[in-house]
This record gives sequence, structure tokens and C-alpha cells, in this order.
Amino acid sequence: MVMRKLKNCLKRNSFYLILILLLFSFMRCQFIIDMYSEEDTTVAPEILPYFKEGDTLVYNSGMDVDSFCVETAFLYAVGEDDGDDLNYERFISSMLQIDCADSCYKSGSTITPIEYWIGVFGFVHSSYKLVDYYSGNTLEIGSYQLEELYGSYNLEPDSITGKEINYVLYSKKYGVIEYKFTNGEEFIMIEETLEMLMGRE
Repeated sequence: MVMRKLKNCLKRNSFYLILILLLFSFMRCQFIIDMYSEEDTTVAPEILPYFKEGDTLVYNSGMDVDSFCVETAFLYAVGEDDGDDLNYERFISSMLQIDCADSCYKSGSTITPIEYWIGVFGFVHSSYKLVDYYSGNTLEIGSYQLEELYGSYNLEPDSITGKEINYVLYSKKYGVIEYKFTNGEEFIMIEETLEMLMGRE
């Protein structure tokens, strides 16, 4: 008796049930579309690196000193043309070694709403994806303890000088913090450079 009443009720109201389900599905799909179409146009992370065009970033290995000039550090707005007319924000940066005798090292980064990439020293067509798996590294520079640094190992050999870089530490706030060669030479950003960047927080 109860089952018969339930079946009759469902038959009478099946149109409304289907309409409610379709409406619910449509609203859920629209919410997901809106979420991605709005949020994916802005860069991630929200705070961009602190270096600016014209900055000089200095690294010391104990034996040698490398200095780099920040050539580019620019946030392109949605639709702004940087050669790639894209429909999302992107932050493009590059730095070039100065006072170098022969070929000079370069480094760069690109931040988009989806990814954060870096290219280090001679890797013109490839870049390194920063993912949480590689984070959590720490480094002490003078009186400062830096955390949440991204480490990358076994980078491709540097074809510019013959030296091979096999380790890089990168900060989303300060850029390249440290790099090492396979011969053991290790360059670390000096405290004065770090303090200059920290002053912009």
C-alpha cells in the first residue's frame, strides 16, 4: 500500500524532480566555470618577487664573487602584449651576469596563474617547475634564516663555461639564493643583497 502510494507520488512529480536535478547540475557547473574563469587570470602567488629592474644581486663563493643585473621584472596585465597576446596576467623576469670575462650566465622566471617556472644559467628553452615536493629547504645567510626554499638537483650541464651546475636554491620572494657547481664551488647571495630585498616586504 505504502509502496503504491510512493510510486504514484513519484509518477506525478517526476517532471519536477528531473527539473530540480537539472537545475542543481547546471548551477554546480556554472559555479565551477565561474571559479576558474575569474581566478585563473591573475598570477600566483599573490606576492611577486621583491627584485626590481636595475637591481644588482651579488653572490659570493668565498673564492669568487658573481654579480647579476635584473634586466626585466614586469607584470603584464591581461591582454597586454609581450609578444604573446595571452588572456591572463604573467610576471616575466630575467637577470644577466655582469663583469664577466667571456660568456655570461643568465637566469629568469615566469609566473602565470597556473605555474611558477625558473630557468637558470644557459637553459634558454627549458625551465624548472617549482612544486611543493621540492620545497621546505632552509638556508642561513648572516643573521637571517630563510625557509621554504625550492631546491633543484641534477640540472643539465651548463654549456656556456663548461662548468656544471648541479644544485640551485630558489625563493619565490628573493629569486635565486644559492647555486653550486659539480666542482664543489658554491655561490650564496650576500647578506647586503638579501637585506635590500627584504626592505621591500
